[in-house]
Amino acid sequence: MVSFREENVKSKFISMTFWVGMCFLLFWTNVAYCQHALPESEWVEKTGRGQVNWTAGYIEAAGAGAPPNRDAGIVEARPAAFRAARAEACRNLLKTAMFVQVDSSNTIKDLAQDNEILQTQLEGFMQGSQVADQEYRSDDTAQVTLRIPLYGNLSQIVVPKVLKQKNSGQPFGAASLVEKTSCIGLVVDARGVGARPAMLPGIRTENGTEISDAFKQEFEAGVLKGLCVYTRDQHASAGLVRVKAIRAGGPGESDLIISNADAEKIQGALEQKTFMKNCRIMIVLD
Repeated sequence: MVSFREENVKSKFISMTFWVGMCFLLFWTNVAYCQHALPESEWVEKTGRGQVNWTAGYIEAAGAGAPPNRDAGIVEARPAAFRAARAEACRNLLKTAMFVQVDSSNTIKDLAQDNEILQTQLEGFMQGSQVADQEYRSDDTAQVTLRIPLYGNLSQIVVPKVLKQKNSGQPFGAASLVEKTSCIGLVVDARGVGARPAMLPGIRTENGTEISDAFKQEFEAGVLKGLCVYTRDQHASAGLVRVKAIRAGGPGESDLIISNADAEKIQGALEQKTFMKNCRIMIVLD
């Protein structure tokens, strides 16, 4: 016969087990929610089997492949399938990179047309891409996902071509490459104006004055390390200065037009030597 005390202890144990279980459930539910919610703040452009993540700063594409001889043993079939998948992923990665907007007037595809040297460089970057994910399936096929950084080596060969078109007089090269910093100097709220991301966005006033000319050296050098951080999260960073885009401009809708009053705020901040020194620009998009 079970005593009242034993029954009470048993009841407390069951109750404690229940609440511990609920705590673990709520914890993992919140973790799962956060992991799902986090990508929603990232600005990602998808095209075909690839995507450009403008927040995390990379280009990614997938490819699938099968061994030429399905009757071959696993020792031969698996590597052959992965080689075929990687080859297709490289082609898809190049196609995806071609759609990247360098500035509001040029995509990488525009710059690569009739430029065999640039085309060869781009193909070389794809061959040197990193494997982000790979899988061998039960049907003897493989899938490989490749990734390259959006900034660094890629921006170092395409952005100077745009700056040359703009007759930039500033030196621009590998010597300007520095470690990416978390400092956000300027936040441009571009929600609601239909703006699109680009490696080298323009920031202009209502009367057409190029604001970035005021900090050209930092602006151009910063492109190499990922000058701009694109996000959907308006609360991601307060920044040193925050302005609002009143409309988007340029063929690619990547130039940001701000009010003259906001331009004065930036000009005033430029008097501080630390403003935009090794800092980046955060652009908030829809």
